[in-house]
Amino acid sequence: MNVNEICNRLERLERENRWMKRAGLAVVGVALAVALIGAAMPEEIPRMIEARAFQVLDNNGRVRVAMTSDGIDYRDEQSLRATMSAFGYHYFDENGVKRAAVGVVELVDEKTKQESRYPAGVALFDEDGDVIWMAPQEGKRRPVRRDNAS
Repeated sequence: MNVNEICNRLERLERENRWMKRAGLAVVGVALAVALIGAAMPEEIPRMIEARAFQVLDNNGRVRVAMTSDGIDYRDEQSLRATMSAFGYHYFDENGVKRAAVGVVELVDEKTKQESRYPAGVALFDEDGDVIWMAPQEGKRRPVRRDNAS
């Protein structure tokens, strides 16, 4: 072998070596990209989530919203502010006094302590919880009565 053949052979080996290094680097890059994409992919979304209740907490750990099988309660920093249930929507003031009801309206006769439920209506209450407006009017509807023992 003469010097020219050795130089040509050496150049060819160096070219192949550079090509192999680039190919190896490309394979490592693709493998790394696949691994990173796989890590970033979300896990499978469950078909169903089961729980007895859900709660949303504020930054101080206080319950602001609670969802149970009975309904959904909304709270501010001090008290219950609204409820939503099968009976309708009920809104409360900052002292916890019911101020409005949409849906089933429950009224209690203070003298007899008899409770009456009006199945479909709207009522507004004052700061003492007394009805100040109701639709339809109390005389134009038939209450569903029940005693306190039930």
